[in-house]
Amino acid sequence: MAAVAAGAWWLGQPPPDSPSATIEPAAAAESLAEADEDAILALRPAAPVLLRLAGESRVFVLVFPDLAAQAATMNRVAALVEKAGFARDRLATYEELATAIAARGETPATWYLAHDYSAADLARFFQLAASRNQALTAEEAWLQARLAPLRRGNEPDDFALLTLTATAPGSDEAMRAAVLRHEVSHGRFFTRPAFAERVMAIWREGMTAGERAAFTDFLAGEGYDTGNDRLMANEAMAYLAFTPDPRLFKPATIGLAPERAAVLRRLYERALD
Repeated sequence: MAAVAAGAWWLGQPPPDSPSATIEPAAAAESLAEADEDAILALRPAAPVLLRLAGESRVFVLVFPDLAAQAATMNRVAALVEKAGFARDRLATYEELATAIAARGETPATWYLAHDYSAADLARFFQLAASRNQALTAEEAWLQARLAPLRRGNEPDDFALLTLTATAPGSDEAMRAAVLRHEVSHGRFFTRPAFAERVMAIWREGMTAGERAAFTDFLAGEGYDTGNDRLMANEAMAYLAFTPDPRLFKPATIGLAPERAAVLRRLYERALD
């Protein structure tokens, strides 16, 4: 999810020495603390904290202290997985990332409010880094170490990772709650195959061609790769049905009347049953 404005961090350079060496060793999935959305929102960690979402055994939430720490760890994953204009067969260089972010009038910290990825997305990121001999930053290496114990055998799509920040300039608690609700819906998409199938059906059959085009245009404006149909369906679901803050999304933005938006929202809600 695109971020609100915040202070600049590094541009075009590898990040400075990471504080991650002081963070606790990686833990197995079963030993991670479990927290519901309210408990996650109440966290104000000084260093990243990895939790398991209550009621969702394969959805994990990584809470960062601020947008800068999140950006240093997650932005190159975003570039590879879902942002338009980046290669899909290698990691973006620092220069490429900096140029693309600056072209949108953003900084690394303001590029995203939060992230969401499947286990397969994350595995591909680290596999490409190794096969292309592309060095990881200290923050990315820390993430790789934390994710390894979460894998369940060799199943590629067996968990989802969501992120949130404790603080974000311009974001109040209501907005943070809406961001988390948005990300949790993605986590369910990644870990509940039946839900994902229903979301895809709503995208392809429940929406009109005009509605899909309007959503695609909106997501293009957010910088997403519009050639990825599954990404378009996943984001449309999260924005329309699980982003309860008009500052982040309004159906009218894509020309949806309130009555039609309510119909589609109910379809998504029923898809979770």
